[in-house]
Amino acid sequence: MRGCSAESMESVNSLSLEQTLTVGQALLTGVAMGIYYDLFRIIRRIFACSYATIIAQDLFFWVTSAIGVFYFCIWCTGGILRVIFVLAALAGWGIYAATAGAVLLALVDRAIVCCRAVKRNILDWYTRLHNASSQKTKI
Repeated sequence: MRGCSAESMESVNSLSLEQTLTVGQALLTGVAMGIYYDLFRIIRRIFACSYATIIAQDLFFWVTSAIGVFYFCIWCTGGILRVIFVLAALAGWGIYAATAGAVLLALVDRAIVCCRAVKRNILDWYTRLHNASSQKTKI
């Protein structure tokens, strides 16, 4: 390019790389948020949660995530809060939820079904064994 010194071009390239890395870090922050939220979703699948408990969990998630994203954004951008960082974090969460998150929850659902079946079979076996031993003591 005419009129551009090598020094200014290097500065532009450095800035572009820095911005790309910041957006990449924001996307990874979103993935971490997705994994964090999935922990709450897994707990809800395993244990019966009341509506009030779900609201409390969601409120806790959003407050802690907002604080985490804010501090990570400040750390990554050198003290400047950028909207693009927050939008990229939400995009990272969406990408995770649509891909790996969906697969993870499907696997968790299958594992829960298997564990409940094993638990039911063990309890049935124990009940039959207990009933059989109590029948022998009556005779």
